[in-house]
Amino acid sequence: MAGFIFQFFLLSSSFFLGAYFQKIPFSNQEYTIVFLIWLITLWITHKHKPKYYQKKVKYILSPFFKAYVIQIILSIILLLFLKINGNQLKLILIILLIYSALEVTIYFIFIKVTSNKKIKTEEIVNKKYLQEKLVLTKPNFVDLREIGEDQIGFSKELLFKLYVKENTVFKGKYIICKTEIIDIGQKTDLLIFEFKINDVKNINRLLTKSYNAVNNGGFIIVGYKDLDEVENEFSKKKGLIKFFKKVKYYLFDRAFPKLPILSKIHSILTNNKNKVISKTEVWGRLTYHGFDVKREFKELGYSYLIAQKDKTPSQNPTPSYLPLIRLNRVGLYGKIIKIYKVRSMYPYSEFLQEKVYEMNNLTTTGKFGEDYRITKLGKIFRKYWLDELPQLLDWLRGTIKLVGIRAMSQHYFSLYSKEYQDLYIEVKPGIISPIFDDKTDSFKDIQRIEKEYLVSYLKSPIKTDFKYFFLTLNHILKGVRSK
Repeated sequence: MAGFIFQFFLLSSSFFLGAYFQKIPFSNQEYTIVFLIWLITLWITHKHKPKYYQKKVKYILSPFFKAYVIQIILSIILLLFLKINGNQLKLILIILLIYSALEVTIYFIFIKVTSNKKIKTEEIVNKKYLQEKLVLTKPNFVDLREIGEDQIGFSKELLFKLYVKENTVFKGKYIICKTEIIDIGQKTDLLIFEFKINDVKNINRLLTKSYNAVNNGGFIIVGYKDLDEVENEFSKKKGLIKFFKKVKYYLFDRAFPKLPILSKIHSILTNNKNKVISKTEVWGRLTYHGFDVKREFKELGYSYLIAQKDKTPSQNPTPSYLPLIRLNRVGLYGKIIKIYKVRSMYPYSEFLQEKVYEMNNLTTTGKFGEDYRITKLGKIFRKYWLDELPQLLDWLRGTIKLVGIRAMSQHYFSLYSKEYQDLYIEVKPGIISPIFDDKTDSFKDIQRIEKEYLVSYLKSPIKTDFKYFFLTLNHILKGVRSK
């Protein structure tokens, strides 16, 4: 807020100085035009929030110079499309020039004065967004023979498959929940939901209560209908019935819940029943709340999971369902930054990265093998880098640069060697990466190529980025696409 007020003070001062030196009377029209240009550039570049942790003057001031280019472009647009005379345009340009000169001078002096001051940055080991492993006691396996067949919403045989390990059964506590209300005095070793997740009004609230109700190392058993099962059911229909079911499914069941206001309408009309939910989202929500999925079985068109409470809940803000998302990434000097992307994965996918790596490892392209988190549309977005386009806004705001290694998640970053990590955090992440899928044989090969770029950039930044920019452009023109 302080930065916004200071910028507004500079703008107002520049307006009166410009009007005074040009001997032009005060006019609301010019002030309105200048104010709108200022607001637009401020939103695009976020220059009122300088990134002092980046330490280097060129990095901190880069959004300011991008803002000046945007101001010139907007002024030209005004000249072409608005009926303003030469004196008005001259005054607008002079005001913006005075404002820009004052702004960059003041910030440059401030950065130089404070450059010797050690700026505290978030390091990769920062626990703010990392989930810690719990100290687990030896689990007390429940004697499932006590549970009646009519007490649970699935077969007892499935319950044994999910819970009993090596046919060893010990006496323990269990609770069967028939409603979303979990209100117990003592913690339990096993919590079984008799209802399906698809019919729960607030899934996160339910899982938070479940976490608090289960002992460390204890388990919960949940059932749900996967969206693949839902799609299989209506795909068996024919003719107009199939057409209308598809329209209703993709428009009402899939799109409405992911958009503001429409999600409220969907909730009211469905009474929060029969939500369409993916395997990724269920697994991701469980991981987000501190559970690790151990097994999954299917019965009569439903999927059933057993998950163990083995870590602390995530401190990340609740993930968004919106098409445009912001993800935590490792930035310059280890600062955790936010990066914009078009959604190409199901909600809560980011919390499953370690699990997917554990299950499938990496391919030779550095991507996760058999990554079920990616949507059908997401595969198209990724192939043509459409999901990366919103990062141009991050570039304008100075969070990342145009050419460079893409900003990594904390888990993906942890897969690299310590030597590589030390180099990586010395350079801003970028949009245009030096890696291409058809040129790598292994993750070690990827690490080697990226390290070559980092070493070269630290020696000669401008020359290196020009070189890799044109190499990338050449690859794109040859038809290389992301896999």
